Amino acid sequence: MKLRIQRRSIWTIALVAATALVVALLILIGLGILVIPGVNSPPGTYTVTSIEWHVIEGTTSDGQGWFGPQYFNSTGPPYPAAVTAGGHFQVSVQFSNFDTSAHNITTVYTTPPFAVDGVTPSVPIRVPPATDSARITITVTAPDVSGGSGVLFLTVDAGG
Repeated sequence: MKLRIQRRSIWTIALVAATALVVALLILIGLGILVIPGVNSPPGTYTVTSIEWHVIEGTTSDGQGWFGPQYFNSTGPPYPAAVTAGGHFQVSVQFSNFDTSAHNITTVYTTPPFAVDGVTPSVPIRVPPATDSARITITVTAPDVSGGSGVLFLTVDAGG
């Protein structure tokens, strides 16, 4: 009989100890002291090494693009730039209209693994002639590849 009581006591003590351990671990996780990889660790980063722009546009009477060169790069500070992998970030650019007529920016897009989520102001964007006032901000989703890097290709379509 005495042996039975001891076995029950041992199992009860073991169950209480295991429960206390689980509760302590949950508290440490909740406080951020104990980190479970992939669950509550900070998100990784993706490095945007540069931006390569392509502007689809017509030309002025002297053969120049309405907004300047059809291709240009954004390199140097702030690039390369670390962004949250799979997160959103913003890119701004200003366009000058070198033509004597107004032109509309109708679409802004990119190639995978990036995605354009929005443009501010929203398209179409009317750019008056001979002005530097067309500043646009593009919201982009970065690839969900922690530790990855690459070039962001952005195309601005002005219906050329």
